Amino acid sequence: KDIAEAKDPRKRLELIRELDTELTEVYMVRIPVITCGVRDNNYVLQTKEIYLADPDLEAFLHQFRHHVQNEAREQNAIEVNNLLY
Repeated sequence: KDIAEAKDPRKRLELIRELDTELTEVYMVRIPVITCGVRDNNYVLQTKEIYLADPDLEAFLHQFRHHVQNEAREQNAIEVNNLLY
């Protein structure tokens, strides 16, 4: 799978979504929704969504990193809460 070489934006998005599923399994986190064609790249913590202006691999990986970090913070908060109660 070479996302960078795919010319068609729909094909790149399809490949990014496949990668999203694979990374979710590797990192054992909830799968984030990917929305493409918005003004700015962004990650929304409350809804666990990744927004991409274009189906770009680098932008996706950057936003996925935010997702993994926030999932880890949530898990740590749950573990601390369980220790306290």
